[in-house]
Amino acid sequence: MNLDCKICPDCEARIYRKYNSTIWNECICKSKARSKERIEKNKAILRQSQPKQTKSSKKGLKSKKGIDKKLDDAWSLLVKLKGGMKCEYCGSTKALNSHHIYSRLKKSVRWKTINGICLCVGHHIGVGFSAHKTPIEFTDWLNDYKGVPYMTELRFAANMTSKYHTFEKELILKELQDEIKKYEAS
Repeated sequence: MNLDCKICPDCEARIYRKYNSTIWNECICKSKARSKERIEKNKAILRQSQPKQTKSSKKGLKSKKGIDKKLDDAWSLLVKLKGGMKCEYCGSTKALNSHHIYSRLKKSVRWKTINGICLCVGHHIGVGFSAHKTPIEFTDWLNDYKGVPYMTELRFAANMTSKYHTFEKELILKELQDEIKKYEAS
């Protein structure tokens, strides 16, 4: 047997001495076991540090989704009412959608009606001219229809950053509902 090499009693792998040293390298099977121990210990630490979800915190998550849904529904109805309950491109009154000019991800204008336009399904997501299939042509039409100052103001509002708290969302919802009542009364 070579003096620079010995056999591991557990896995029978060769273990070599470090170059120019009296210290032996560790066997692969022992370093793997130690790595597994380290991983399990880290997982246990992570489990302990994470807060447990209580019923009230779960309820809070549902209520946030609930208010967002109510806001989206109110916004959609108000955009349709402002559009005269007809497609603002072709005048159709069937299968209407409310289209966000700037994405719903832009929180600063997600529930502002200036960011919406009432379209029929064909002009919202259809195959020919539509907001989603031909966005460049749609934007050109929108600039002509709404006007460049309107679109500039909307672009400015969309590029602002904002994060709404629940109480702010409730205020926005109340404002939207009040405006809906005004449109329905007239």
